[in-house]
Amino acid sequence: MSTPRMWPFKKRTPPRVAVVRLDADSASPDDDFPVLTVGQSRLTESFSRLGFTAEDEPRLCSATLTPIVDPNLQRIADITVSVDGQVVGYLRSPDLNRASALMDDHHADTLVVSCRLSWSPAGPDVTLRLP
Repeated sequence: MSTPRMWPFKKRTPPRVAVVRLDADSASPDDDFPVLTVGQSRLTESFSRLGFTAEDEPRLCSATLTPIVDPNLQRIADITVSVDGQVVGYLRSPDLNRASALMDDHHADTLVVSCRLSWSPAGPDVTLRLP
């Protein structure tokens, strides 16, 4: 008696989505924003282009997180944080790993998340909220 032949199963990778929006509207700049980027004093020009200066109150907006893939390793090496097309920050570990995992979970090429722009004595800062 012969055993039935089993067809090999192939794991299908779900298609990638261009953008997944994870941001939530907030009315208060004091709301909890648990993911922080480092001070962005070297990107002052980007903040100027957005019309955001040291005299302004913190601004709530949406930011786009876009991965930069290392061509040799084929892995995410960095994630840019952009507001209205201006790069205002970069995520570093462990936040880089967290955002990368969210992109994988949602099969997304980029994420849109809640963002707070503020100014500290060291210069402009970007604070993000990831679910």
